[in-house]
Amino acid sequence: MQKRTINPWTWQEQRGFDQAIEISRFDRLLFCSGQSSVDADGNVQHAGDMRGQVELVIKNIQTVLTAAGYSWQDIVEMKWYTTDLEELSASSDVFESLLGAEQIRAAQSVYVVSEFAMPGLMLEIEVTAAK
Repeated sequence: MQKRTINPWTWQEQRGFDQAIEISRFDRLLFCSGQSSVDADGNVQHAGDMRGQVELVIKNIQTVLTAAGYSWQDIVEMKWYTTDLEELSASSDVFESLLGAEQIRAAQSVYVVSEFAMPGLMLEIEVTAAK
């Protein structure tokens, strides 16, 4: 696979994302459903606790990526959905401690939503990966 980042500006560098990523000559493409803070049985965990939810969402994404034969470096797009942007921002150190060494660079968007289908959830992340 060939991956080319497109950044006509530099302001996104300090926020850790790319404006666009072009992929070509890839063999596989993975679209992940939004991963949230649920256990293996689909039960909500860490209701009302953004830091706990961030940690479990990252672990759940890792589980899906591994099961499909992908890694964090294969991610080309991330869509973040949250009910509380301030709490999510305050939990950025959790992401950094769990994923800092992974050097994830992806096209990213963040959406603030009023609620999720499962009460107690505060975060959901969708990823697209390519190999």
